[in-house]
Amino acid sequence: MRSNGRDQDGRDQDGRDQDGRDQDGRDQDGRDQDGRDQDGREGHGAVDDGPGQLAALRRSFDKLDARLVALLAERAALSARAGALKQAHGLPVVDHGREAAAAAARASLARAYGLDSALVDDVYAVVVRHSRRLQGAG
Repeated sequence: MRSNGRDQDGRDQDGRDQDGRDQDGRDQDGRDQDGRDQDGREGHGAVDDGPGQLAALRRSFDKLDARLVALLAERAALSARAGALKQAHGLPVVDHGREAAAAAARASLARAYGLDSALVDDVYAVVVRHSRRLQGAG
C-alpha cells in the first residue's frame, strides 16, 4: 500500500478503486456501472423493481453530473488561459465571429444528438457569460 492507502493499481485494502468498484467493476452491492446485478437484472433483483431502477438511474445521474462539473472546471481553466493570452497580445475578449461559429457547431451537434437546440443555447449562454467574465469582460 502507498501512503494514500491504495496499491499500485489504485485499489484500497478491500480491492476497490476510487469509485468503490471491485476488480470486476461492481460496487459494494454487486452492481455494475449501469446498476445491474451479476445476472444482468436492474434494481434489487426483482424484474419490475421501480424503486431499485430509480435508485440506479439516480446513481447514473450523479455520475453524469460529476462528469459535467469536471468538464465545466476544465473549460473554465481553458477560458482563463485564453483570457491571459488575449490580454498579453492586446486582443479583445469577445470575438463575435468565433462565438457565432461555435454556436452554429453546437446547434448542429444538438440536432445530431436529437436535442432541442434552444436547450443547448440556454446552457451555453451561461457558460459563455462565465467564460467572458474569467477572461476579463464585465
